[in-house]
Amino acid sequence: MNRGKADDDLPGFIIAFLCAALGLMGLTNIHQMNGLKNVFAALFNLMAIAAFVWKGLVDWPVAASMMAGSIAGGFLASHTAQRVPQSWVRASIGLIGFAAGAWMLFGRR
Repeated sequence: MNRGKADDDLPGFIIAFLCAALGLMGLTNIHQMNGLKNVFAALFNLMAIAAFVWKGLVDWPVAASMMAGSIAGGFLASHTAQRVPQSWVRASIGLIGFAAGAWMLFGRR
């Protein structure tokens, strides 16, 4: 099956849409919003992991190193984000989102 570009970007779009929806529902604390987003992202990823394990498509040494790096990066980013003002975190998220969107729109051809 030949998947299109839109299929590759859909999970990221869902997570970004979730963050916007949490803001529209009245959450204003960026740390609470990020925590809820991480819970939903973990659930999405667990479903994907189950599918790949079920099909026997997991390269376990590579997966273990990626898990270790993700866990370490998550803790480091969480501690850093909680020590700076929320306005900086919001600005960083916006800047990264804008840059990623511009790269996907103009840079990947």
